Amino acid sequence: MGGWVDLGSMDNYIVIGVWAFTIYWIWSEYKKDRNNESLMPVEKYGCPHCNSEYQSHIEVCADCNNQLAFYFEELIK
Repeated sequence: MGGWVDLGSMDNYIVIGVWAFTIYWIWSEYKKDRNNESLMPVEKYGCPHCNSEYQSHIEVCADCNNQLAFYFEELIK
């Protein structure tokens, strides 16, 4: 009869749908992991008060006269 879908061919659509969902789920988890890597803190040397970076041989911040140190800065993209 015209207009009716053979139920045997529906199995193919179900398999394709399950594969598409699986690929989408894996890809979204991969993208989530990649975004977490970009949020890892970065070690810097400088003034943690005014966020200025300096070379390691400089000991005092020129902007606010605080002692320079190694510190971690969170990257937000």
